[in-house]
Amino acid sequence: MLQPRYLSPDTATAALRRLKPSPEELTEFRQHLAEMLKHLDPTKIERHGETHILDFLRHVSKPAEGGARYGNVKDKRDLVLHLGDTADSPVGVVLEVKGLKNPKEMLAPDDLNRKALHQLLIYYLEDRTDDKADDFCSLIVTTGYEWYIFDALDFHRLFFKDKGFVKDFLTWKAGAKAAADPQALEAQIDALVAALYGVALPAAPVPAAAS
Repeated sequence: MLQPRYLSPDTATAALRRLKPSPEELTEFRQHLAEMLKHLDPTKIERHGETHILDFLRHVSKPAEGGARYGNVKDKRDLVLHLGDTADSPVGVVLEVKGLKNPKEMLAPDDLNRKALHQLLIYYLEDRTDDKADDFCSLIVTTGYEWYIFDALDFHRLFFKDKGFVKDFLTWKAGAKAAADPQALEAQIDALVAALYGVALPAAPVPAAAS
């Protein structure tokens, strides 16, 4: 079964030190995180939280040279965050947002092979096979309260370099466009992503905390 590889607190702290955030930047991050958590409502549908999550990410991921990043929905993707301030700039982050009302679809520490990861992987492979993912940095599954963050390089190494897997995906993709039965399509996706079992993904659940 798919298992996340946890980062210990010491490892996470060391990585943070390498980024060298200033005390002011850490304070600003905490403030934006607290603002997002204040507005999230676990009783609402997924779409409700997307605006607050996107606002949070745009505030805490501003380019070092200044300016802002453009973010929005894109095709069937819940959210994407661009590297620049326009929709024409490359996409750097793709997010699959899940609500707490759908716990069976959300990833769990002991089970990553769920619908949220299926959808994220399908989006990644769609864009990679259409040459639209060269600038991807991260792929994220989140409820706003809990974050699973994947490095795009790991998706490339584990999935896109598997030529047999990509060939099966392209075969599915060609047929999926003509599929009329949503349940049949979901069954095809589940069968395709079943190949993920046995792979250890280097991702860890990161709970959001305003402290």
